[in-house]
Amino acid sequence: YTALFRSADGVYIVRSSDNGKTWTKPVRSESTHAIQEKGNGMISPYGKIVQLPDHTALMSVYYEFPKPRGAEEYIFRSRDGGKTWDDPSLIAKHFNETGMLVLPDGKVLAALRSEGGGHIAISTSSDQGHTWTAPVQVTRDKEHPGDLIRLKNGNILLTYGERNKPFGVEAIVSRDH
Repeated sequence: YTALFRSADGVYIVRSSDNGKTWTKPVRSESTHAIQEKGNGMISPYGKIVQLPDHTALMSVYYEFPKPRGAEEYIFRSRDGGKTWDDPSLIAKHFNETGMLVLPDGKVLAALRSEGGGHIAISTSSDQGHTWTAPVQVTRDKEHPGDLIRLKNGNILLTYGERNKPFGVEAIVSRDH
C-alpha cells in the first residue's frame, strides 16, 4: 500500500507491505515540492488516485500561491506503484480540489472546484492527462467539491456538496461522458 499526506512543506509518501499494519517513515515527494518551492505556496493532494489502462497512476495536487497567482491544479504520475511521483501537468489555473475519473477508452475527466465562487467545472484529457481542455462550469457557485464515478450502465455520476440553502449533497448524471 502507498499512502500520501500533506505537511506544511510538501506531500509525503508512506508505504506498507503488510496490509497497513506497519508503515515506512514518511518521505517527501521532491517533484511535488519543487513547484511549491518555486512559488512559495501551500500544497495539497486531493481526491482519489486513478489508474490509466497502462497502469500509470495519476494524483491530483493543488497549490495555493499568493495573489495574484492564486490556485493551480496539477496532476502527477507514478509508473512504479506510487513510490515516486513526477511528470507534472497543469490542468488549470484558479482551480483546486479536483476529482478524477478514467473512462474505458482512456480519456480522463476532472471535476475541478473554482477558486472564485466555488463551482465545479469539468475538464477532459485525451492524452493520459498531459493536456486538458478549458474547464466548463457545470454547477452553481458554492456547489463543491466534486467526485466522479462511472455507473454500471456507463453513465457518469458527479456528486458534490451543496453549500446553498437548504444545504446537503447533490448529484447530476452525464449520459454522454
